[in-house]
Amino acid sequence: MRCYEGLDLGDWDKSRRRVVVIGAFDGVHLGHQRLISAARDQAREDGAELAVLTFWPPPQVLLQPGRGARLLCTRRQKAGLMRDLGVDSLVTLSFDRDLAGMSAEHFARGILWEQLGVDQVFVGYNFTFGRDSGGDAETLKDYGADLGFGVRVLSPVRFGDCTVSSTRIRRRLEEGRVRSAAELLGRPFSIEGQVIHGEGRGGRQVGYPTANLRPSEMVMLPREGVYAVQAHLEENPSEAHPGVASVGGRPTFVRSEDRPGVEVHILGFEGDLYGSEMKVAFRRRLRDLRAFSSPEALSEQIQRDIETSWGSSDHNAAGGS
Repeated sequence: MRCYEGLDLGDWDKSRRRVVVIGAFDGVHLGHQRLISAARDQAREDGAELAVLTFWPPPQVLLQPGRGARLLCTRRQKAGLMRDLGVDSLVTLSFDRDLAGMSAEHFARGILWEQLGVDQVFVGYNFTFGRDSGGDAETLKDYGADLGFGVRVLSPVRFGDCTVSSTRIRRRLEEGRVRSAAELLGRPFSIEGQVIHGEGRGGRQVGYPTANLRPSEMVMLPREGVYAVQAHLEENPSEAHPGVASVGGRPTFVRSEDRPGVEVHILGFEGDLYGSEMKVAFRRRLRDLRAFSSPEALSEQIQRDIETSWGSSDHNAAGGS
């Protein structure tokens, strides 16, 4: 997959037939996957290239300031998911005030037609574009008819009795319903980050050393609590290591910072993870965080968490502190 930053397109060949999908694609959930897959099928049928036009940061970061870390994936995660879906080219525009203030006509004519040379455009049912969201899917169809490109609008994707949306996924994560969120994402919700040094207390003191993760501040965390997780390590990212993770503070130990932390105990793992990258996929919420009367009581609870998550066995500890 070729990746382009902004409209400095380098080797972009406008003479090639091209199907372009447009969207923010935060989370690349089931609805996004359906849209991209439909465009991919059309591109393959037409002998065309499949391109995705997306934005970073997603528009809500600029248009809804002060809401904190609300994204469902990092930019790197999004690119990887696009690659897995068979996207040939990924064009990422910086969503700044200039782009937010661009007219709908300028976006359609100047970017889609003149810069990208689109043949067909695929968008979702709730697509809006241009200054103050002045254009929608029907507006884009009108521009396409005038300029010479087709527009296909996909209807909402439903799972059970609800429409799949990033907002609904965020709500479920806020409630700690990670399995329910995974249904709408089409995969477990995951975070990525670097393993950092902790305070030297907590996990190692109770016999269950943890890897302390520093996730992106832009990506939301699920509700505070203890979770069954699978960890993917930098050295072999395709291998899933079972574990348990806590999200939030340390009620039994005093933390030196207010920001919620993520600490992961990887079952049966021995090694030094400091400085390496890790992905943590959340499988199931086990319980709330709570204070224990002693490190021994906490250790007993962690063992119960492990048995609840993965069954009873003799597990070694993860690298970290």
